[in-house]
Amino acid sequence: MRRWLKLRQLVQLALLRKTVSASATYPECIEEGIVYRHAGAHGIFVDLNFFGSTGCWQNDCRSTDKFHSDDVGICARACWQIQECTHWSFGEGSCFLRKSEGGMESAGSFASGPKACAPPPLPDAWLARQVAKLPALDCENGTCDMVCTATTWRFAISALQRVAIDNIRALVHQIATDTDTFIRQRHEEIFLDVVKNNRLVFEAVDGS
Repeated sequence: MRRWLKLRQLVQLALLRKTVSASATYPECIEEGIVYRHAGAHGIFVDLNFFGSTGCWQNDCRSTDKFHSDDVGICARACWQIQECTHWSFGEGSCFLRKSEGGMESAGSFASGPKACAPPPLPDAWLARQVAKLPALDCENGTCDMVCTATTWRFAISALQRVAIDNIRALVHQIATDTDTFIRQRHEEIFLDVVKNNRLVFEAVDGS
């Protein structure tokens, strides 16, 4: 009896998925009411520090298959950028990244999609500038969440690295190394210097 119920559920899901065109673009390609569960086999455990700092597996965003996200587009882009990811699910404030669709279930509060179902990539130069201007990064007084701030800075630096020209490439590499060192070692005494140097480099780039 249980096997027939499972089969009926899979048939219902298959019929639901037929309503989404294989050639549909984002956001039409999103499959509402579907979630891809880990189910002990389908999760990927990778470093997702660039995308989130909370809601990760065992509170470790350096090896996780999920993270807290406020937007379905962030979740979809994360899957698109992670090599191991083939499918994503977003719901209840969480983003799940999967390596197959094997854990597919019906879930009214979730939306899901394959890797290709993602918003168009943002220009790296624009992304670096916009992230660096976030008010949450203005924490030279040390009263902010230091790990979250450093992770956000690293995201901006990563975008800047992809467009940096020769005369600033060494500086960008240096602040990337220093920021990575703080994220890895979390020595509070170097945090303010890391943030200050990041700000100085971005201001120099913005004014060039």
